[in-house]
Amino acid sequence: MWFLTTSGAAMLFFADVVEHGRESARSDWFHIDFDRPGRDGFGYANFEGHGQLVKLRHANAQVLDWAVDVATYWLDRGVDALRLDAAYAIPAGFLASLEKRMRAARPDLLLIGEVIHGDYAAIAKASRLTSVTQYELWKAIWSSLNEHNLYELAHALERHIDFCRHFVPWNFVGNHDTTRIASKLRDRRHLPHALAILFTIPGIPAVYAGDEQGAEGTKYDREGGDAEIRRPLAHQPADLAGDSLRTWQMHRELIALRRARPWLVDGVLKVTQLGNRSIAFEVRAQKNLLVTVLNTDERSVSCTLPPGLVLVAGHAVSKLQASELPAQGWGIWSSA
Repeated sequence: MWFLTTSGAAMLFFADVVEHGRESARSDWFHIDFDRPGRDGFGYANFEGHGQLVKLRHANAQVLDWAVDVATYWLDRGVDALRLDAAYAIPAGFLASLEKRMRAARPDLLLIGEVIHGDYAAIAKASRLTSVTQYELWKAIWSSLNEHNLYELAHALERHIDFCRHFVPWNFVGNHDTTRIASKLRDRRHLPHALAILFTIPGIPAVYAGDEQGAEGTKYDREGGDAEIRRPLAHQPADLAGDSLRTWQMHRELIALRRARPWLVDGVLKVTQLGNRSIAFEVRAQKNLLVTVLNTDERSVSCTLPPGLVLVAGHAVSKLQASELPAQGWGIWSSA
């Protein structure tokens, strides 16, 4: 599957406005006030204070035509999905119109909106997006593991259950705008726990390139603050060793587990056991059942399991309709 990230592509048109001013054929593509002084000789609206990102006038029909043309260009070249930057800041009507026209050409198009904050369900519905980024869960995963407070994760999972009633969430533990999960976690022993959550909950799991090999890097809130999280990576598994190789192997195992159970995408999620340092949740879909148990304590923890389940990942000592996870352990059980 190929993805296209749309961001700042209209700046060439704005350069024409800077050069020709009111006479530019693109002058009504942006929120411009030629009578107000500004950095380019006139005032204009920008995106969240970033002067280099000029705000498009989405009410202009030509802007919609241009967006459709750009998307079509990439779809014709094999792209299967579009990720729309800052979808929360784009008028829902504009996105809905874009979706309608693109869906007519590609009924199976995956349209993903970057939504950092706001009412996820309302935005997804009004914009007709296939999915939106689940930042609430991203934050809860690393924060609850760092603070040994899995009640925070349980709360986020309850929210996730509601989101799944309205749209298919785009789940992740890291992306090109966040500190690498391997750096975000205070205890690297919790990386498998984060991945177990990612690959066993309903929605669409996404892996940011490099996370599968345990890449490290911190995101800074300054100019050039993305450099660490976008460094070049090893290209072949043979280049990996130690923790990086083990992380890569863990991703392969969990991806295979997920691909063998496509019903997890829209299964019904429920938290079944909860403590500060341990949690169990299940996902059901008709006769299928999967249970995930996490233990972040330095002591073992016991959990009761429905009958007929088989341990398919992690490390646990199975007993009759129960299991014991060692300190910092995790386990995934499935009916099939």
